Amino acid sequence: LYFLGFGVSKHRDRRLNLNYAHRDALQLEKRFAKMRPRFGFRKAHTQVYTDAEVTVANIKRAKRFLQKARVRDIVVLFIAGHGVFGRDGRYYFITHDADVRKLSSTAANFDLVENLLVGIPPRRKLFLMDTCQSGEERGAAPALGNKARGLRVRNVRGLELAGGSERGAAKPSTRGLYQRDRFIENDVRRRSGAVVLSSSRGDQLSFENDDAQHGLFTKAVLDALNNADRDRDSQVSTDELVTHVRDAVSRASGGAQTPIIDRDNPQIRIALPKL
Repeated sequence: LYFLGFGVSKHRDRRLNLNYAHRDALQLEKRFAKMRPRFGFRKAHTQVYTDAEVTVANIKRAKRFLQKARVRDIVVLFIAGHGVFGRDGRYYFITHDADVRKLSSTAANFDLVENLLVGIPPRRKLFLMDTCQSGEERGAAPALGNKARGLRVRNVRGLELAGGSERGAAKPSTRGLYQRDRFIENDVRRRSGAVVLSSSRGDQLSFENDDAQHGLFTKAVLDALNNADRDRDSQVSTDELVTHVRDAVSRASGGAQTPIIDRDNPQIRIALPKL
């Protein structure tokens, strides 16, 4: 088993700071590190980058870690923090040192992140994303019911965004907004073959919560690894994971956040040991 995580809570631009994205990555690493021989894996390899370590250069460098994996291994990639759509219509993961006015030259575009899963030997790959899918949401968070009080939004609020052109004053692109449930275009030419589980629909925000000290999505994933084994086979399948996470996040957010699964390769079955 290979687990690679990135979590950014502290940014060079302090206006972007979050509280728990780094903790999301670290706690998931601890959970996956426990999946050693008695849980069916020969060994669990983990590597995590948090806060100032999350740079474009380190994301590129992390590919070496996953290239060590073999065909029969399982790879889990996780990112937590700000996700935003730039004016160029591309989706960006906001790294520690990113400048929201210069996204194309300072942040990690989705192609770069997805490339971590492209061209590596394993066939079973799971990509977990605890980031907003709603780059258009730059103002106040949507109205939330009583169940969702106390939640903090994981998006770039009230800041001028840029994309391919650093000059313009145009609003971010809406390309693809109404074409799919998720913002991120699914370009067949660069599909990674991974099962992708993202924390919210394309028209929604993602939240973190002080009580849980996690993103709602990550907290649900952690819970699922303990409690989502519905058929009692001592494993948590992708279907069980998705069902548990979707229900838990929707309930915790009062319906304001709904995780989405994107099965690039429906022929591949991924099951993780129940802890």
